[in-house]
Amino acid sequence: MVRMRAAVIAANAQEELDAFQLDVAHEWRQSLAWWSVALSALFGAGLTYATEPRLLLVMAIICPFVGGFSAWVLRDLTATVETWRRR
Repeated sequence: MVRMRAAVIAANAQEELDAFQLDVAHEWRQSLAWWSVALSALFGAGLTYATEPRLLLVMAIICPFVGGFSAWVLRDLTATVETWRRR
């Protein structure tokens, strides 16, 4: 009886740990995507301001879209690095 309870507790703990790990991985990927969009916009705005300040508004609008694309690329690169790390 005690062993069965211990097994149930261990199984529940494992399920909770798995759910936590999945949640953290999801949050990490989502924050990575948002950071790449934000950094792309900031980098584009800074580069535009340094070279041609008249185009700052145009670049501030375009750069987040480039950041969104780079977020996909970074996500794939991160997945590749994680795969290599697990080997």
